[in-house]
Amino acid sequence: DVVGSYHSTYYAKVEGLDEGTTYYYKFIVDDYAIELEGTVEKFTTKKRGKAVDLGLSIKWADRNVGADSPEGYGDYFAWGEIYTKESYTEENSETYNLNIEDIAGHSKRDVAYADWGENWRLPSREECKELINKCTWTWTIQGGRNGYKVTGPNGKSIFLPAAGNRNSSTSIHELGERGVFWTSEPYPYNNDYKSAYLFGFIPRDDHVPQ
Repeated sequence: DVVGSYHSTYYAKVEGLDEGTTYYYKFIVDDYAIELEGTVEKFTTKKRGKAVDLGLSIKWADRNVGADSPEGYGDYFAWGEIYTKESYTEENSETYNLNIEDIAGHSKRDVAYADWGENWRLPSREECKELINKCTWTWTIQGGRNGYKVTGPNGKSIFLPAAGNRNSSTSIHELGERGVFWTSEPYPYNNDYKSAYLFGFIPRDDHVPQ
């Protein structure tokens, strides 16, 4: 059923779908004077992360949002947004220079919550520090992808792929070298609200996480 429209665009909300499954659909609009029938389209639902207990204060996902495997790069998001875009600029940002508080668990700001459900959220700055300081980070190759194997105090591990980053261009920069991961916290600087805390690793000989 159509649950709303915006000008000439109609949309519908569908719930209870299985993860990693392809669905086919067709819109049929019968609104008194309007009778429209669309073509058959398809979409594939994303796989959700699996929680891994590393022996820390929280559990961590075994993959990036949008990834089909732990070594998959996943999708690329601007901070505070839950949809991917062709390019990422200040002009098309939903959060740039806005006074926004911690977005953890926000259904329209936290992409982990939005994609995977209420049991998931972006990590806080302190939780990322804990991951860095209390785990052993080993630069390695997994599934043909460069990245870090992060081993917790209890011996269990996750893999953080070097997925690079996106900006105003359509290409991915420093793929296989850089890994950048958002926290849930904004980073106000001199009363400006133009960034957020993140963690990861940059292209250097030692690839030290920070």
